[in-house]
Amino acid sequence: MGKYIWAIAQKQDSLWMRWIHSVYLKDRDWWSYKASDHCSWYWRSLVNLKEHFKGKAGQQLFTQHYQIEEGYKVLCPTQNKVYWSRQVWGRLNTPKHCFIMWLAIQKRLRTKDRLKAMGLATREHCEMCESHSENTDHLFFTCRFTAACLQGIKTWLSWNIAAGYLLALTRWIGRSKLSNFKKNVLAAAISCLVYTIWRARNLFVWENSKSDVEKVITRVKQVVTYRINAVWPRKVSVEDTEWFQSL
Repeated sequence: MGKYIWAIAQKQDSLWMRWIHSVYLKDRDWWSYKASDHCSWYWRSLVNLKEHFKGKAGQQLFTQHYQIEEGYKVLCPTQNKVYWSRQVWGRLNTPKHCFIMWLAIQKRLRTKDRLKAMGLATREHCEMCESHSENTDHLFFTCRFTAACLQGIKTWLSWNIAAGYLLALTRWIGRSKLSNFKKNVLAAAISCLVYTIWRARNLFVWENSKSDVEKVITRVKQVVTYRINAVWPRKVSVEDTEWFQSL
C-alpha cells in the first residue's frame, strides 16, 4: 500500500491514477486530502495509512523513489535490544517458565502493588515474609523467603556471586565467560525459580497453602534436572557434562 501512496504523490500517469483522480481526489492536494465516510473501505484505509506515514516520516519519504524497506521501517521501527532476552527465552528453559520470567522482568506480574493501583487489593503485605509490601523487586529477591530460595539454588549450582535481584542475575549470566551450556543452565534455573516462587505465592494467596524454602529449592532442582536431560544439547563438552551430572 505504501507504493500506492507514493504513486499518487508522484502523480504517475496510469489508468489507475486517472480513475483515482476522477472518483476521489478530483484535483485536490493529496497530502491534505481527507476521505469521507462514503468512500470504500480500501480507499479509506489507504488515506489513513498516508496520514500515518506523514506523521511518522513526513512527505519526504515519497518525494523520490519509494523503497518498501523504508516504508517498513516507518511502520515497524526497530526496537532497542534488551540484554536479558537470551536468559528469558533460553533454549533450555521450560516455555511456561519463560513467560512468567518475561512478565516478572518487565514488572508486569499482578503483584499486590499493581493490584492496589488498579483498585483490586486492600492488603499490600508480602505473603512470603509478612514484613514488607509486595512488589516485583521485593519478590525477586529481596524478600527473606525468596532470597533464601535463591541462595539455595546458588549453592546447588556452585554459583558464587553477590548479585541478588533479577535483572542483576540475568546481566551477570549474559556477561559471564562461562560456556554457553552453563549459561543456559543458570538461566533455566533462574526462570524455574521465578516460576516456582510465583506459583507458591499464588497458592498461599488463593488456597492458604504456604510452602517452605526447602520445598521450593527441591522442586526447582527436580524440574531443571529433568528438563535439561530431556532437551540435552547435541554438543556439550565433557567438562560441562561432568559438572551437570555432579549437581
